[in-house]
Amino acid sequence: MSASDMRSTADILVGELLRDESPSLDDLDNLNDQLSERVYQTADNLCSYYSDCQEYINKLESDYGNDVDLGEATYTADNWQTAMSRYAYALVESALSSEAVNALDAIKENIELFTAEVERLDGDVNGAELSSDCQYGWEAHNYETNKGVMIWSNERNNANGCFNPNLLEGELIAVSFEVAPGCWANIAWTPESD
Repeated sequence: MSASDMRSTADILVGELLRDESPSLDDLDNLNDQLSERVYQTADNLCSYYSDCQEYINKLESDYGNDVDLGEATYTADNWQTAMSRYAYALVESALSSEAVNALDAIKENIELFTAEVERLDGDVNGAELSSDCQYGWEAHNYETNKGVMIWSNERNNANGCFNPNLLEGELIAVSFEVAPGCWANIAWTPESD
């Protein structure tokens, strides 16, 4: 498993955590303990076999070796396998932790993009939900921003070239954005009448 595999695994861990915990958008900072536990469990599962441990050392040591701390442990020649598996675990745990933090930070940035679009449309992100897909399906929407935020609105002309107002179900403004692989932020509201 290479460094890019660690990034993919961390993305999956974070996405699963978001789907399982269904936090509000404001609670993302409170997920660190649960994320750490998932990282530890995954590292433990990945380092079950000595042959896998050697592979992780070979592939991860150059990227994450400086971040590993084995504490005061000392090993002798007759317990080299224990030393190898602990070092591999430390490498995998360090890699997954680092990449999971990066993934969570990227999600927070995506939530900021989502929030900006909601506020631009005079909406309030309170009540926005995280789900495993776009709750509104692929029903025709007005447009997508250059970052991929999907918009259903009553806008008649905007910077995105929208000339065809299309409210969700004919009456709701909605915003949906995949903030992480397999994790979408969604909100819909009734627009104020003019």
